[in-house]
Amino acid sequence: MSENGSTTGGPPSSNDAPVSDETRLAEERQRAADAEILTERGVDLCRKARWRDAIEPLKRATELAPNGGLAFYYLGDAYNHTDQLPVALLAFEAASRLLTDNWRALKGVGIVLDRMRRPQEAAAAYQKARDAHRR
Repeated sequence: MSENGSTTGGPPSSNDAPVSDETRLAEERQRAADAEILTERGVDLCRKARWRDAIEPLKRATELAPNGGLAFYYLGDAYNHTDQLPVALLAFEAASRLLTDNWRALKGVGIVLDRMRRPQEAAAAYQKARDAHRR
């Protein structure tokens, strides 16, 4: 760090100023709002069976709000319907971690594992889905 407080060695810039808690909170709220809009767009596209079109908004929603289980669930569905099985599995697994009682996410894991010819793992995922559905 230079004498003037800059981390780049040059004159101080607005990037060197500490971000206030208010600013950080406002940015978090905006990311959450953007993620919600993108999730809604992706869900709508999935309901219209426009799987390829749904991927980008859902992917962006998961980047903005990595705890958004619904976006991961529908992203897994879109990837599954476009035969992108490895990333579909990752998305469904993320959804099942975030939405712990969502049996559909667990069923999605099973479906993809079945399609990947991993029957023992698929059977275990289906059993977890049945158990969650009973709760």
